[in-house]
Amino acid sequence: MEIQSLVTPFVVRADAAESLAAIARRMWAHEIGALPVFEGDRLAGIISERDIVTAIALGAGTDAPARAHMTRDQTTAQVTEDPGAVAQRMARLGIGHLPALDGQQVIGMISACDLLPVLARSPHAAPSGGRTGARGRRLPAGAQARSTRVSGGSAAR
Repeated sequence: MEIQSLVTPFVVRADAAESLAAIARRMWAHEIGALPVFEGDRLAGIISERDIVTAIALGAGTDAPARAHMTRDQTTAQVTEDPGAVAQRMARLGIGHLPALDGQQVIGMISACDLLPVLARSPHAAPSGGRTGARGRRLPAGAQARSTRVSGGSAAR
């Protein structure tokens, strides 16, 4: 199996000169956690929610450009790659999103969440439990769902 069938094909992108605020609004509007960053037609890096939060926590203004806070590592995934190999690389590097390329062309993004259904069906996956968490996702056998409801002014856990 190749990751091509798992890639989110609509590429929402950011320009390296764009502000963190503009990028954050776009990520929120499209409900995504990372964007490929381009300088012209060239993939220059990736910016994630974590990158934006870190930048602001360290004192950057929301008008700061993406180029100052993006991850410049050119780690990508080819659409012909095996999902397990991509997942292992993402885990090893501690990243949750990769630009997906067909040759040199960015055609989408792949996230760790995109890979989970395939990996869960693999013969090495743990048996799944019948319970679901707050967002309706299956929980592993024996896992407890966390409550995020507010009760008496604090979040119940």
